[in-house]
Amino acid sequence: MNTHAPLPVAADQTPAASERDRLRGQPLPLSLWLASAAVLVAQLALTNSLSSGQAFWILTLLLIGYNVIEIARVRQRDLRGWVINPAVVASALVFGLNFGVGNLLYSLPEPLRTQAGIADVTAAMIRTMWLALVGAIGMWLGYWSPLASKAGNRATRLGNRWFRVCRSPRAVAIPILISTAIASRLAQISLGVFGYSGTYERFVEMATVTQYLGMGSALGALALLISSLEYHSGRPRPATRVWVTLILALEVTAGLLSGFKSAVVLPFVIVAVSAYVASGRIPRAWIALALVAITVAYSRVEPFVN
Repeated sequence: MNTHAPLPVAADQTPAASERDRLRGQPLPLSLWLASAAVLVAQLALTNSLSSGQAFWILTLLLIGYNVIEIARVRQRDLRGWVINPAVVASALVFGLNFGVGNLLYSLPEPLRTQAGIADVTAAMIRTMWLALVGAIGMWLGYWSPLASKAGNRATRLGNRWFRVCRSPRAVAIPILISTAIASRLAQISLGVFGYSGTYERFVEMATVTQYLGMGSALGALALLISSLEYHSGRPRPATRVWVTLILALEVTAGLLSGFKSAVVLPFVIVAVSAYVASGRIPRAWIALALVAITVAYSRVEPFVN
């Protein structure tokens, strides 16, 4: 959903002129230049005018630079909510993490890459980077397009028509979500498909039910999100603090038992994002707790994994 606000229109502008001015601020020229550069790099790699490593790093830098420019444009328009903007999150987690930070492994010295089992750059990897760049261009062009703005506004009106918005959840909502999450995890443990108690063969055998139990256990994170949003709203109910503390402890414990380091950190991230949404300020304390959780996860979870 497009979350950026429309640009102000001067009184002497006609609608057509306003639309032209708005489109002039779109990243179409930048995207065209970037796509042309990507095609050129791919062609040079195919003709061996560039080595595979050179083409790989040029495409990586183009992808990272393009996403940084677009994120900066979003931040100019929305100083408060740009961090949780869906396009920004996708750029950071999908393109930045998978195709940016992950590619740093190929910059290691060859002896280290050989020891770690990291292969050399191949033609398939160059093709993947080119497709990732095309995907980023398509995402941002769609995000800034008038069609996305109209579709987002239409979806918002439909949501307001069919769903009632309230500041506090119903009294039974949080207990039902937590009970479902706990029951789902207990069922996973009894079936042998949870964390350290599970085996690969058992996961394959119970594949038809594990996805439903996984969705049930994910309701715990949803309960944490709802209660945390209410807690940081400024006027929470007395029981909200208790719910946040209880659910946070349950989710962190479940993350430690699951064997996934990300599951230990995720509860703190949920609370930090909730605080940012409610107040517009980056909660440094919760970010610090997330970093501590990462350290604990690596010290406690990694030995069991190995």
